[in-house]
Amino acid sequence: MPRRSVFAVMRALLARGKDLSFHLTGSGPDDPYLRDVTAEIRREFHDRIPMLVGRVRPVGRARAALRPLPGRGTVPAPAAGTAGTVTGSGVAPALPCAMAAWPTVGFDGTITACCNQDVVDHRPVPGHLRLGHAGADDWSTVRERCLTSGTLRALRTYGPLRLAGAPPGRGYCETCRELEVTPPPHTPAAAFLERRVLDMQLAGGGVGFAGRYGCPPYGDLVSLGHPGRKHDL
Repeated sequence: MPRRSVFAVMRALLARGKDLSFHLTGSGPDDPYLRDVTAEIRREFHDRIPMLVGRVRPVGRARAALRPLPGRGTVPAPAAGTAGTVTGSGVAPALPCAMAAWPTVGFDGTITACCNQDVVDHRPVPGHLRLGHAGADDWSTVRERCLTSGTLRALRTYGPLRLAGAPPGRGYCETCRELEVTPPPHTPAAAFLERRVLDMQLAGGGVGFAGRYGCPPYGDLVSLGHPGRKHDL
């Protein structure tokens, strides 16, 4: 569909007072398409419409198909915060996972604590990510499990790499799905750290979230069109 046709529809909706946003996807920060389309949207709509910019990333069978093959080059490394690496000191980085607070209902009614497509689509669901079933559990039960699970609290505070010791060669989400560890005890110190991490994420708001999980250089575009509400998404 021509870009001008999309813009025409958006202009008509904007004239009716509708809340709008553009969701854009490119190969990464250096993708010329993203530079071009975001600049044109800003010009056409005078920064009145927010944009959520993401990156194309392989998931499921596509990830396996894109593994490096001998003599055929390598796949670009994942963005910071998603790779299963360790720091120079050998200590796994603390990279909290905000997605461990997003209950998602799968195709068969299974409710998971993660919206990652590999978790939502594949069975069996890892025990620490399974919150119940839509046909058997009400929302209050699902919410309670999400908030009180020691493993989920640790994932939201430290992330899977620190929790598992970041096995070399494993990715961020892969490490989480294969977790077989006992979560740390919920001490007053752990509760304080958990609260601080949550406060930092809330302070970052939509801009911080989009920068971390989307395409970082374009994270601030989610705040367009909302004067005085810079952190809303």
